[in-house]
Amino acid sequence: MRAFLSSETTWDLVEEPSDWQDFEEAEVSDQWGPYFVGGVLSIWLAGTVIGFNAALAVLVALGLGLALIGVFRPVIGIYGVTIVCTVDSLMRTYLMTGGLLRWNTFNYVLLLVMLVAFPLILRLRDYQSGWLRAFLLILTVELYMSPLMMQGINHLLNIAIVIGLQVYFLRVVGDKNALLWIGMISGTVAAAGGALYFMQRGGLARIDENAFSYFPLTGIFGICLAFQTAVRQSRLVKTLMALAVVCAVWLLLIGSRGGMLVGSICLAYLLLIIPGQSRKLVIACAGFTVFLAISAQFEEMRERAFGRVEKLFDTDRSAAARTSGRSDLMLGAWWIFCDHPQGVGTGGFPRQWAIISRDRSNELSGYKIGVEQTCHSGWMKTLAENGIPGTILLLGYVTSFAIVGWVRKHDSLLLIGLMTSLCLALAFVSTEFAGKGLWFLAAGATTLLDNRTDVGDEEWEFE
Repeated sequence: MRAFLSSETTWDLVEEPSDWQDFEEAEVSDQWGPYFVGGVLSIWLAGTVIGFNAALAVLVALGLGLALIGVFRPVIGIYGVTIVCTVDSLMRTYLMTGGLLRWNTFNYVLLLVMLVAFPLILRLRDYQSGWLRAFLLILTVELYMSPLMMQGINHLLNIAIVIGLQVYFLRVVGDKNALLWIGMISGTVAAAGGALYFMQRGGLARIDENAFSYFPLTGIFGICLAFQTAVRQSRLVKTLMALAVVCAVWLLLIGSRGGMLVGSICLAYLLLIIPGQSRKLVIACAGFTVFLAISAQFEEMRERAFGRVEKLFDTDRSAAARTSGRSDLMLGAWWIFCDHPQGVGTGGFPRQWAIISRDRSNELSGYKIGVEQTCHSGWMKTLAENGIPGTILLLGYVTSFAIVGWVRKHDSLLLIGLMTSLCLALAFVSTEFAGKGLWFLAAGATTLLDNRTDVGDEEWEFE
């Protein structure tokens, strides 16, 4: 088996395909893209008969299978990965609970891809990869201090898989049409799937709002990655914007305050990238009208979501009540850091929280006292577990997108870099690293921002 790519070609991620092979690949992506969108719609439509969970299972099985086929067919692979990343938060709640499908099933697929493409990974030269490798190194080194090493290894795996996602993006890096259909597929999965979910929500098990929000959010992430290409080619702009608006409605109805904040950054990016003030205004007004029309059909859920936002600013409530206990967890993480500036070890927060919350219970609201609990914040988890070095490296990784976007602003990449940095920075306030949606955005943005990747244009070949 030969790893792919050995030439010294410098990739230009802005120019259109320049040779016959690139045009042939573009035709392949255009050929398969509509079929994938139609297939996704058909599966969700079948869900009205077979049920949401069954349709989700079919979609996940399809996505995982296509991700494996992607070892040989790059376009097929990235489309499959797009599907799985979009439904990740749903499948971890409704499917990955035991038996054949386990919590880390998709992680293992990406880990396999990383092993096969290891020579390529060693040659990555983008700015983000440097920060990410340093961050992963500190996480690995500090495993030895962790009282919960297996949790630490799982935490490390949840972050490392962004490299596997990047491999999929790199293999279609010269095919702008593939990027366009990534947005269409991701947006369709989230928009149509959200409609089915809210139709059948009464018969489904409860899912955490913050985790669930990354279902429509990942749909919007995919649209953001595709939107600049859509605008440049004057293709599917209105369709992608309509899908983004529908996903935004589902995001509102879910009621995750952190998710709504991240989503607003993405929607602002989509509006800013549209050329012409009058065109921006027309699309914004049309989108807002559609947003109101759909959300009006779920008035009770819409009011509940607004109530959750108002609750955050209600000074008559305690900080713990306004943040559903998250402020207690952040305070506990700060205490852990003050006691252990070097960190308590990768994966060690739950054990330390159980100890410190019991010892200082009189200073807390009573949330999960003495119980091992996840931190629910990537920033505070890193501060408590990996101390100052880990936090600096995570900060470097998150800000690197905006920095590279600024450096390459002449290629119109400032907005995508700034949007990615803001989304990661805000998301890690209220979520950790397990979800694939954020890493999907990070991997795609890394590939878009870098034009110095030391890879060639050969396929993987298996002997």
